[in-house]
Amino acid sequence: MRLFIAVPIPDEIKNNITQIVSELNKTPTKVRWVKKESMHLTLKFIGNVEEKKADEITDALKTITFPEFQNKIEFKDIGFFPNRRRPRVIWVGIKDYEKKLSEWALLLEGVLEPLGFPKEKRGFKPHLTIGRIKSPEEMDSILRIVNRRRGHLFGTAKPDKVILFQSILKPTGAEYKSLHSFHV
Repeated sequence: MRLFIAVPIPDEIKNNITQIVSELNKTPTKVRWVKKESMHLTLKFIGNVEEKKADEITDALKTITFPEFQNKIEFKDIGFFPNRRRPRVIWVGIKDYEKKLSEWALLLEGVLEPLGFPKEKRGFKPHLTIGRIKSPEEMDSILRIVNRRRGHLFGTAKPDKVILFQSILKPTGAEYKSLHSFHV
């Protein structure tokens, strides 16, 4: 089974993002858009594991006490990975002034490393992937829309749970099944 750990996104924010995705989708650029129901904020991608290992992961996650957020995080701005010149991913930024999401990611790394899951080499950069660019041709139209939306606030939320998801790959795209929810 293919697993990852993520924070769910409130419907109101997903709706606001979907409006921008609809606008971007009218451009000729070939992009595979993330479906509204699949939007999430990944804290840790685990990958393929056996079912027994999934149980060990769940048990390890139960030992974590996630620090509670005092303030909301902002879903703000839109941009590209790795950069505007070679865009492969379109993202919505996350402004976490308390840096709690980074703390959560570090806690996850700490309990998963002893189970054989190495720590990420790159630092944690909270973001919400909204599309993967299949072909960067005709990017000008997307760039114009993104430039107009620089600094756009999609909404705010106070994360209150972390979910262990199973990703089920299908020809129509990945579907996500919640295996266990951890409330903060």
